[in-house]
Amino acid sequence: MKKVLSALFITFLFSYSFAQTTGFPEDYYKMRATIKKQNYFFDYLYPHIENANKNILKEREFILSLKDNKDLDEESQ
Repeated sequence: MKKVLSALFITFLFSYSFAQTTGFPEDYYKMRATIKKQNYFFDYLYPHIENANKNILKEREFILSLKDNKDLDEESQ
C-alpha cells in the first residue's frame, strides 16, 4: 500500500509541475486585440498539433502492422 501511495504522490507531483510549466507565454496574456490574440493562439498551437498528429499516425501504423503480422504466435495475437 505504501508503494502505491508513493507512486501516486510522485505522479501527482510530476503532473503538477508539468502543468505549471505549460501554457502560453506571458506576451499572450498581455495582448488586448482579439484578432491578434486569435492569430497568436493558432500560430502557437499549430506546430504542437502537427507534431502530435505525426506521433499518432506513427503509432497507428505500428499497431496496424502488428494486426497484419501473421508471424505472431497465438498468444501474441
